[in-house]
Amino acid sequence: MIRLKPMDESFYQPYLQRSIPEYANAHIKAGNWKSSEALQKSEEEFKKLLPNGVETDGQYLLQIEDDESDICVGAIWFAEVKNDENRVAFLYEIYIDEHYRSRSYGEQAMWALETKARKLGFNSIFLHVFADNHIARSLYRKLGYEVVKTFYDRDDAKEMSFRMVKELEELR
Repeated sequence: MIRLKPMDESFYQPYLQRSIPEYANAHIKAGNWKSSEALQKSEEEFKKLLPNGVETDGQYLLQIEDDESDICVGAIWFAEVKNDENRVAFLYEIYIDEHYRSRSYGEQAMWALETKARKLGFNSIFLHVFADNHIARSLYRKLGYEVVKTFYDRDDAKEMSFRMVKELEELR
C-alpha cells in the first residue's frame, strides 16, 4: 500500500529538474512546441502555476510513499480549478519512478488521489493525457475515467491528446 504526503522542499527541486524537461519533451513529441522553445515554455508554465513552489495556494504537490518501506516511489500533482458550480480537481501529473513501475503504485496512487479529492470536497477529477501514453490511458480507463474531449493535429487530423474526467461519489 501507499500513502500520499505533502512534498517537501528537498524533494521539490529534483522534482522540477525532472518534470520540466519531461513536459517540454512531451509537447515536442506531440507537435505542440518547437524544440528550440520547449524548455523555456515549460519553465514558464511551471513558474506561472507554482509561483510559491510547494506553498502555492490551490496546488497539491504530494510524494507517493510505500507504506512498508517508507521509500518514495513517485509524485502526484493536482490543483483546484475554477468551475461554475462544482469543485473540480485537475491532475497535472502522476509520476512513478521507473524502478518502481509495474508494481501497482500508479493505480494505488490514483485511488489515494480520489480519496483525498473527495475529502477536500472535489466533485470530479479531470486530466489531460497525450495519445502516445498508452500505459496511462489504459490505467485511467480501468479506473473509470472517460474521454470528454479529443484534441487533433491541425494538419492531418491525427489524435494528439485527450481530456478525461471521472465524477467522484460522495464519501459515506
